[in-house]
Amino acid sequence: MELLNNPKPQPEPEVRIDPNHRISKRWRKVSDLSHPNKLKAQNTTIEIQYYNTLKKIKRDYLQPGILYFERDYRDDPTDPFLLHSFMCDQISFVLTCDFHCVMQIEYDFAVFPPIEDVLWRVGYAKELGLLIYKSRLPNLANFFEGVTSYQAPQFIHTL
Repeated sequence: MELLNNPKPQPEPEVRIDPNHRISKRWRKVSDLSHPNKLKAQNTTIEIQYYNTLKKIKRDYLQPGILYFERDYRDDPTDPFLLHSFMCDQISFVLTCDFHCVMQIEYDFAVFPPIEDVLWRVGYAKELGLLIYKSRLPNLANFFEGVTSYQAPQFIHTL
């Protein structure tokens, strides 16, 4: 009778976690077969609008001699969610891909008069709710100063 009241404790199964395992780039997982809801076309459109708008920002809206940070993360394994990042003391413009493989554009600005034109150029992302205002704290100028002091010099450029 004693055995039924006090069963022998079962050993817990051993769970092994590979410390070198990394999440792969989320945007690479999207295909027309795996996501039949046209997510690949949506992501491609957002990416094209982002890069075209970024060209316009650098060519027409920023003054020559301005210092900026730009980094392409598409082949960089450090962050599975980032695709591209552009930042100066006037505007922050970042292309990301969330955990559900949906591309988003994050932005912040400080005293940047053509912001309405910039947001109009990425209207598809705005229409889908994928254009996100992400405030850089304490403010964009101080955040940019921290970025330039932290990032490697090959990612800091001058127009």
